[in-house]
Amino acid sequence: MGIIPGITDRLKTEINRFGFVDGIRYWKRQASIRSQNNVIGVNVYERDWDALILLDACRVDELKRQSCKFEFLSDFNQIPSVATHSPSWMSNTFANITPTELDNTAYITANPFSEEIPEVQKVEFLDHVWKYATDSSLNVVPPRPVTDRAIKLARSQSYDRLIIHYMQPHAPFIRQSDDDIETILEGNQSENDYGEGLGVWPAIYAGHVDLDEAIEAYRETLAFVLNDVALLLENLDAPDTVISADHGQLFGEQGIYGHPPDMPLPPLQNVPWVKTAASDLNTYSPKSYDRSVDDIGRDERLHALGYH
Repeated sequence: MGIIPGITDRLKTEINRFGFVDGIRYWKRQASIRSQNNVIGVNVYERDWDALILLDACRVDELKRQSCKFEFLSDFNQIPSVATHSPSWMSNTFANITPTELDNTAYITANPFSEEIPEVQKVEFLDHVWKYATDSSLNVVPPRPVTDRAIKLARSQSYDRLIIHYMQPHAPFIRQSDDDIETILEGNQSENDYGEGLGVWPAIYAGHVDLDEAIEAYRETLAFVLNDVALLLENLDAPDTVISADHGQLFGEQGIYGHPPDMPLPPLQNVPWVKTAASDLNTYSPKSYDRSVDDIGRDERLHALGYH
């Protein structure tokens, strides 16, 4: 499709997704909010914690909804994030951290943006779990490899700060089914008029996916990853553990879906800040992985997550 020269990258993206008229309309909704506000939040390094568990794209209200099922979600608060999508969160979080703090940080992440952000590369121990543990049938790293890597690292090495970044409840949505993991909501693979994958949230705006079904799939995915968080908490020694998120998620607030950058709407910018404790009771032996395997490129993995 031909695009007007000089048009912004973000507008190009929306036109390619939705067509010319609807793309401009969706872009204007976002631009009106971006022009009125700046994303100013709390850097997680300003707070005290030994282990920081990040649930990618986790809304405050949706995590609180799960607190009746998971006792470790009892000490519930929230903070404004430094960003509203993952690349900016990584950049804004690590940009002004002292070398000493970075030398005492380990970052285990299933988020493929970790490779392209220069500030992230300064962390002393950086484990790109997405490079070797993406499930090709799910198009995402399920929770368990992240849990395994965190437990194995914590039992073998000592860092002042351990960041454990799960990809869930970010789409594609997944859940446990008997002894296997399955994808929820085939709308994750919806296409635009040009045969290109939309991702679930743009597909809702385009009318291909029902919002209520997407929210239910999001909730199942969140419950799924929280089961792994429970396992992690009893196999990790970290008295000051916090469960949080890099950013939240929009379910159609002000006509916007997903998590666009620089969009300081409360459901997107505010993130959970749940204090808990982890103690290694040695109830689980983590699996080992061949970390040299990297058969799919970063761009392909981001595409599978809905980034185009």
